[in-house]
Amino acid sequence: LIDFALFSTTREHYPWVPYVTYRQEFDLTDFRFEYPPADRAFVGTWVQAMPTGDLPAYDYFLSLARAMPDLRFRYHGHVGPVDDFWGGNVVTTAEVAAQMREAGVGLHIKTWSDGYGHVIHNLFATGKPVVATASYYKDKLAGPHFVEGVTSFDIQRHSVDETVAFIRRLTVDDELHERMSRAAAARFTE
Repeated sequence: LIDFALFSTTREHYPWVPYVTYRQEFDLTDFRFEYPPADRAFVGTWVQAMPTGDLPAYDYFLSLARAMPDLRFRYHGHVGPVDDFWGGNVVTTAEVAAQMREAGVGLHIKTWSDGYGHVIHNLFATGKPVVATASYYKDKLAGPHFVEGVTSFDIQRHSVDETVAFIRRLTVDDELHERMSRAAAARFTE
């Protein structure tokens, strides 16, 4: 019944009509790559909801934050508990971008979306090494951004202890952090 289709997600099957798959647009003057970040010890996540489920995101976030009290872990968003780690519900897109540029590491724990979202794409645009549920995204629009050990670290393939060690290494190993940051930004551009 349709002559043309627009898809903002990947699909198992595509229609027998012309179609375009598109990505969310956002301002690259705000979500730009700058190196070095202002605070390498800032590990931030901007997922709007920290759900529970197969991988309870908030509990996982807390396990990382509590294992590294010397780092500045913050989550932002409007769904989740308000505690010492809550960085507030960021009001403007420009503020989100500024916080992402400031952070040393992007944390993205999410296993319930279509992979179209702005947060994951914004993290790569700003050149963050992304510690994430990368395996979940393998067949999503954001999937090609994740290159294990090059642009990202997949928490679904590693233990909590390995994830803690990797984040710690990113905060002290200048060469690794810069290489991954530049690779993340380049992968986004590509």
